[in-house]
Amino acid sequence: MIDKRIRRWAINLVLLAAAGAAGTASAGPITYHVLVDTSSISGTNGSLEFQFNPPGTPTTVGNAVVSTFTTVGGVVSPTKDVIGSVSGDLANLPMTLTADMVLNDILENFHFGSRFTFDVTFNGTPVPADRFSLTVWPGDITAVNNGTIVPVLSIPGEPSGAALTIDFDGVTRPVVNASPQVNASPQVNASPVPEPSTLALFAAAGAGLLLRRWSGRRGSGWRRRVCGN
Repeated sequence: MIDKRIRRWAINLVLLAAAGAAGTASAGPITYHVLVDTSSISGTNGSLEFQFNPPGTPTTVGNAVVSTFTTVGGVVSPTKDVIGSVSGDLANLPMTLTADMVLNDILENFHFGSRFTFDVTFNGTPVPADRFSLTVWPGDITAVNNGTIVPVLSIPGEPSGAALTIDFDGVTRPVVNASPQVNASPQVNASPVPEPSTLALFAAAGAGLLLRRWSGRRGSGWRRRVCGN
């Protein structure tokens, strides 16, 4: 049932909310190249699930754009199940997930080959604790929604069963966690964007430094005048 996917979303929500904190957000766009080794399940039918969700009620909106999906021996199925703000799919790229609803999810049937790759680019202003995830399922959409199977190629210890998670931690750049069968390499480095409070501190510090230098110069001039130097 859809309830199973809602529960997985709730697990993700708890995890990404725990990761959120005041600080800085990452500037974009930021692109990751992802390679998934599916040789252990090659020749079987299953499904791929992509999510990009905010930590709660969406405020500042970012999106995740999946592009250049390629596979060795795999076959993409047109059968899909979508919840939330998702446009496109693996057969009709680009596929865009926008974090303007609490759950943004696409589940698509897939025949596994030895591997598949894709690029995912984060645009807009992803906020601390936004999470992108990929989950690999050993069964089709019906089996996933009925809750009769569990994910494969999962990150060890990951409660949601995802094979890949990319979390915006609100500090420097997205935090990537991947299973041993998944490699996600950044193509563009993220740069920190200070929060308004941080900018205010910088401004105050700069103003204090200028005032100190100005006061020092006035003091030096007064001493020269008194001492006649």
